[in-house]
Amino acid sequence: NQYGVDETFALMDMIEKWAAEEPTYNRFGGAIGWSTGLDGAYADYYAGMLARLYELAPSEFAWACLGNATDANEQNTLELLAYNWNITTEEARAKLEADIPQN
Repeated sequence: NQYGVDETFALMDMIEKWAAEEPTYNRFGGAIGWSTGLDGAYADYYAGMLARLYELAPSEFAWACLGNATDANEQNTLELLAYNWNITTEEARAKLEADIPQN
């Protein structure tokens, strides 16, 4: 709200570009960390961004969400992905859990 819609979407684009290009697990953790408190058009836009990042590297994204995010960020990310994928939050969790490599 402080910077306006255009500037906020530009920042989201920058975060997505960074997360897509940064070669570490932390790239997804960094992107997921911004998901808390988004609503309306911001949440819609961010949900699509997170889904695109998931498609880039499903296992790394899943680990960042379920194995490394705070509880609040994990829940928000699951809700945003579920919304984007048109499934329940529980189904989104199951989808990510299936992508985490089993050692």
